[in-house]
Amino acid sequence: MKTFFFLPRAIRLMALGVAVACSGCATTAVNVAGRFPAHNQSAANLRRIAVAGFQGRGGDEFAASLETELANAQFDGKPYFTLVGGGTRSGAGVLSPRDYGRTVGATGVYFGQITERVSSEPLQMETTACARWENRVCKQWYQAPVTCERRTVAVAVTPRLMNVATGEIVYTDEKTGQEQTTWCPGAPGTSDVAMITDIQRGILRNIHMDVAPNVQVVQAHVMDDTSGLNGAMAASFEEAVKQMKASNTQSACQLWTKIHDEAPSHVPTVFNLGVCAESAGRYKQALDFYTQAGDLKAHPGTSAESSKGIGSWLHAATAKAQALVVQPDDNITTAKNRVQRLIAAQGQLTTIDMTRKAEVARERREAAAVERSQQEKVARERQEAAGAKQRQDQAVAAHKRDIIAQYGESAGDAILQGKVINGMSKDAVITSIGKPQRTQAASASEEMWIYPSEDVIFTNGKVSYVGKQ
Repeated sequence: MKTFFFLPRAIRLMALGVAVACSGCATTAVNVAGRFPAHNQSAANLRRIAVAGFQGRGGDEFAASLETELANAQFDGKPYFTLVGGGTRSGAGVLSPRDYGRTVGATGVYFGQITERVSSEPLQMETTACARWENRVCKQWYQAPVTCERRTVAVAVTPRLMNVATGEIVYTDEKTGQEQTTWCPGAPGTSDVAMITDIQRGILRNIHMDVAPNVQVVQAHVMDDTSGLNGAMAASFEEAVKQMKASNTQSACQLWTKIHDEAPSHVPTVFNLGVCAESAGRYKQALDFYTQAGDLKAHPGTSAESSKGIGSWLHAATAKAQALVVQPDDNITTAKNRVQRLIAAQGQLTTIDMTRKAEVARERREAAAVERSQQEKVARERQEAAGAKQRQDQAVAAHKRDIIAQYGESAGDAILQGKVINGMSKDAVITSIGKPQRTQAASASEEMWIYPSEDVIFTNGKVSYVGKQ
């Protein structure tokens, strides 16, 4: 620092002039789209939703507007919510929110209350009127009193979101808004409906931010300061600024990269490369550039492009003057805070996504386990049924063998079919079709057995005739 104070006064003023000029450098805004999670993640997790209704004056209109707001919620280019219920809320006034949610197949149901208040009060004001006209030109004006009306519109909404599965209220809040207008004779102010609509628009957007992830556009400002750069690099720097103003971000960032290769200690170039990284979504790299810019601003040194003689000496003096007059710029601190917020939001979204994927994987594992269990149960039942059938077939085969062994093949086959054929014994007939309802002896050698559907005649103890009734 002492070196600077011993510089000739003209050079000191030149150096200070450079530094002071830098403190008021112009900036160019660059829009950065940042992805942010919902304020209430429990609400954001319920994505198949319905709106059951809102009690109070204007409740139906607000419910319809909320349906539209949530249906239009987009994230990563896709609708975030699935609205069910058809937008009619049919039955919502009769059923409880939970029952209504079950009826329409929702995982979450919005309902709540809305209050709209309109008040007015007289307001004494003055208006300018003409006191004297000459040839249609006012020659004298005066202030005339006039009674106007100040109208105040206030809206309060208490939205609630219920988890249909558990019955738990996972989200509730109180949203309020107020607007005023003045109505004077001949000059009515904004209508009550327009003010209510404007207030509700803000409330709906606020609810949207609470319950759904969203994209917010933030502004990053590039520095426009060529101090410390030689003529060619200064011209290239200004061209980069022009390209950035024309939204040619890639061209601008390429120019600043080339300048940085030759002048790595030039704070505005380092800072602007941070803006380039931030606009491309490379937040960690952007934070590194901003931190580097802040360190260079706080502790400047002789840059690599310094030449011999008075040019080098003047450049060093300028750098030291900047160290005395200019503290690390607020825009550097602002940029760091902004990109740290973007990094934190991205981290939250990553965590949420990982959690969701883990839950989906767990649900799939559980579903797969249930499926395996069902398949194993079906397999066991089939195996048991096959075993039972095999045992049954074996029993039938054994029974057939026994019958044939006892009564012969022909009689055995008839018995197994529940039939009676000639030559069968009385015992075989009973085994085949059971005992008769009654018997009748025709002679010493003949006997008739009477059944409901047929008559069997035996001759000498063997079937000789079978007749249908």
